[in-house]
Amino acid sequence: MNILLYPNRDKDSGLLFTQRLYEILEGYGANVFGHISAKELTNVQLISDDEISNNIDLIVTIGGDGTFLQGAHYAFSNDIPIIGFNMGHVGFLAELEVTEIELLKRVLSGDFEIDERMLINVKLLRGNEKIFDEECVNEVVIHQGNIPRILDIDLSRNGKMISHYRADGMLVCTSTGSTAYSLSAGGPIIDPSLKCLSMVPICAHSIASRPVIFAGSSKLTVTLSDMHGKDAFVAADGHSAAEVKDGDVVIITESKKRLKVVKLKDLNFYEVLRIKMYR
Repeated sequence: MNILLYPNRDKDSGLLFTQRLYEILEGYGANVFGHISAKELTNVQLISDDEISNNIDLIVTIGGDGTFLQGAHYAFSNDIPIIGFNMGHVGFLAELEVTEIELLKRVLSGDFEIDERMLINVKLLRGNEKIFDEECVNEVVIHQGNIPRILDIDLSRNGKMISHYRADGMLVCTSTGSTAYSLSAGGPIIDPSLKCLSMVPICAHSIASRPVIFAGSSKLTVTLSDMHGKDAFVAADGHSAAEVKDGDVVIITESKKRLKVVKLKDLNFYEVLRIKMYR
């Protein structure tokens, strides 16, 4: 098995844990590579983004959930399973703790399950031009620009108007993303096995504005009105963004791609929720 290690040098100081992980996996008989960004690793062959598709069977992230999301982009883009080691604060997506390296031996013997997660696609259209086109594991966020000014947001589903919102912004998340930014913004916690889109207004200027859960097959369309010099952006999983201008249309749908998450622990979602969120 060819394994790619994708570490976060801010979480793993000096990449000492990543180096140790490499040596242990090599001892298990795996072919281990490091991402090109991990230049501190010694005696490890580094590969670039373009080389991942044809050379890697499993991606292992080392960091927090942010690192997992970065690695997830390579995973779902190339249809490669992923698992993460948690060196962050919560580690809701990164399943393994640094004391659980030995569990990876089960991956090499095929003793694991794959949990397929729904993704969402977001497009920003400006007339006939596609300005932005990204897949998200967690959420799409439409938010204020450099100067905080309330936004006028129209939301439609499958071509029919849902409501008008005056808010700091709006996010649409997957069930996987319900425990991330959405939770902080007052959204519901959703079992990740459910295929749905959850819309959460951010600091809405109305007590009537509440989160809404839509079927995963929904096509959500978001437009901004009365901009009058305001600036706003659309962001995908916090790693890429584009400016939204007057007349632009943001379209959010279920992606055709899936994220394959390796599961090694006999813990269901609610047990993980209790351990990670209520401790």
